[in-house]
Amino acid sequence: MVVVPRLFEVIRARMIKSVEKQGKLANWMLNQALRVGEKGL
Repeated sequence: MVVVPRLFEVIRARMIKSVEKQGKLANWMLNQALRVGEKGL
């Protein structure tokens, strides 16, 4: 099922693009959240 990973990629790209438009603070918060998620905390 290739569709599910591709769907998540599209959603993630749109989310990142939207957050980047909101400014530096929102972008920083997203990056922190992604780092925490990668660590599994």
